[in-house]
Amino acid sequence: MFELLFKNMYICKCITIAIKKYLANIYFKGLKDFMEKNIINISSAFYVEGGKLLVVKDGSGKWSLPPVKLVADENFDDALVRGIKNYFNISVTVLDEVGSIELPKGNDVYIVMFLYIKGEGNSISSPSFKEIKFVSFAELSSLDLIDTDELFVKKYLDNIKKYVG
Repeated sequence: MFELLFKNMYICKCITIAIKKYLANIYFKGLKDFMEKNIINISSAFYVEGGKLLVVKDGSGKWSLPPVKLVADENFDDALVRGIKNYFNISVTVLDEVGSIELPKGNDVYIVMFLYIKGEGNSISSPSFKEIKFVSFAELSSLDLIDTDELFVKKYLDNIKKYVG
């Protein structure tokens, strides 16, 4: 009788070990997949002038808020200040975070922080973009936006309306 009991306990223990190994493999595979993703941090300018939001058109023909890719150990605020200075030759101050988006795309994960800024400059122009303009909220909703900015507009509709007429 004890022999049968010990045999059943041994089988249960083997099954438990097999299940634990299986679950560990699933967990570590998911962790490994995540660790192999290329994280791309981008800071986007939420720049409002006269109740209208600055948007730019890139070579793909899509519109976006001016994006700046972070380099090295740069934080989102510093990257945006640097990028806007390079793009438009104006000095800006970051005032607030309007929202953020995380978008997995293939082997990349885009993390985009949308920051409200105030600028100190006379005019906005840049050879870096195909087209530049300020748009109302209604115009923003009708633009063909890049994926991250489209998600941002949908997710933070109420926040955007606070700034843009």
